[in-house]
Amino acid sequence: MKKKLIQNTKDHFEKLFQKPAKHIFLSPGRINIIGEHVDYNEGFVLPAAINKYVCFAISENKNSECVLVAKDLNDVYTFDINDPLQPIDKMWANYILEYCIS
Repeated sequence: MKKKLIQNTKDHFEKLFQKPAKHIFLSPGRINIIGEHVDYNEGFVLPAAINKYVCFAISENKNSECVLVAKDLNDVYTFDINDPLQPIDKMWANYILEYCIS
């Protein structure tokens, strides 16, 4: 399952951007049995990895445009990294934008 997800992500990136991705990242999903949103407040938590994954393909470009693609949602969000970043109406993109904003 993981190898197929990685290959599908690589293939989709090359199809969209006509070049191979510079980096591929694969991370398991997790659930919190107890302690939702308290881990960063030094509370007790019991997280566990699950058999769902997120896979990212990234590469630099020659301008300041950033393109986020959610293949499973058939959706794209584009922004300029020089513009002020703020949350948008696409919840999936906000997970990534949150790290750019912080």
